[in-house]
Amino acid sequence: MAFLSVKKKDNSGKGEKSSGQNQDKGMWSQKGPPAPEMDKAYIISQVNNMGRRLRVLEERFTELDRRAQLTDQNMLDHYKKLTAEIKAINDSVVEIKGEIDVIKSRIKEIVVELRKSAKEEDVKVLEKYINMWAPVKYVTQGEVEGIVRDVIDSMREKGG
Repeated sequence: MAFLSVKKKDNSGKGEKSSGQNQDKGMWSQKGPPAPEMDKAYIISQVNNMGRRLRVLEERFTELDRRAQLTDQNMLDHYKKLTAEIKAINDSVVEIKGEIDVIKSRIKEIVVELRKSAKEEDVKVLEKYINMWAPVKYVTQGEVEGIVRDVIDSMREKGG
């Protein structure tokens, strides 16, 4: 993409000047006016060439801009999805924490109830005393009354 470089003809007709001081450095150089020998068609072709290059660059820039916009849109869509997923996860975490709190309180209630209940040692001591007293051998009040009546009736029959 070198810019226009025009070599001046020597006034003596010997050809191109070869000294570095007197050479023209291009169309945009600041060294004097352009050579009168430069052809209008050549300048027009160079301008057209630059116009084409500019259009190509503009197209590339437009394509890059479109890609950047597409990338931005994709990133925004992805961000929205991730935000929604994070919100759902946070909601689930809050719900799970609530359930864990309920479970903890129920476990505490169970522990309180278990502390109130008899221990295994206490149950064994009670079992020992019950077996020693043998309440099965005891009679009820109704049975005692029946036995007393039977005894009184039998005594009346003998004595009376």
